[in-house]
Amino acid sequence: MDTIGLWFSGVSTLLAAAALVWAIRDTNHERRLLREQEDKRAVERRQRDAAERRRQAESVAAVIHIEPEAQPDPKSWVAPPEPTGDAGWDSVLGGPGGNLMALRDRYERYVYHGWVNVHNQSSMPIYDVRVPVEERDGMVRIGTQNVVAPGQVGHIHLAPRDTRDEHWEAVTVQFRDAAGVMWHRHEDGELHEGERWRDEEPSPDDV
Repeated sequence: MDTIGLWFSGVSTLLAAAALVWAIRDTNHERRLLREQEDKRAVERRQRDAAERRRQAESVAAVIHIEPEAQPDPKSWVAPPEPTGDAGWDSVLGGPGGNLMALRDRYERYVYHGWVNVHNQSSMPIYDVRVPVEERDGMVRIGTQNVVAPGQVGHIHLAPRDTRDEHWEAVTVQFRDAAGVMWHRHEDGELHEGERWRDEEPSPDDV
C-alpha cells in the first residue's frame, strides 16, 4: 500500500507540475496576444492621428488679394516744378488745356495694396504661420502671423504693387498644426510635412 500510495502521489505531483506548465504557457500566450493587440491598436491610433493631421493641413491655403482700386503712393511723390515765365501754371499743367488730374498723373505714382489671405478651414487653429512675400526692391521677406483660428482667415500684408496681376494667385505657406507638426502648402497645391521648405537644402546637422 505504501508503494502504491507513493506511486499515486508521484503521478499526482507530475500531473500538477504539467498542469502548472500548461497554465504558465497559456498565460504567456495570452500576454503575447494582448501585447500584439495593444501594439496593433497603437499603430492604428498613430495612423488615425496622422490622417487627421493631414486632413487639417489640407484645409489650409494661402492666396494673394489685391485691392481693385489703385491708391496714391506717398513714397513715390515727386514735387512738380515751379511755374515759369508768362505761361505761369500752364507751363506746369501742360498748356492751357491742362488740368490738375493730368498733373497728378505726371507727378504722382499710383499703386495697388494687397495682402496674403491665409485660409484655415479646419476645425483646429494653426500656429507660426510663415509666407514668403516679395518687397518693392525685389527682395523676399518672410511674413508671419502667430495664429489663425479655426474657420478664420489670417492676413499678411504685401508691399505695394504696380499691377493687380497677382490677384488670386496661390502662394506657399508654412505652419504648425495643433499637434505641433510643421507643414508646407506650396503654391502648386503640394503638401508635405517637415521643417524645411521644399527646395531648401538640408543643413550639415541634418545629414
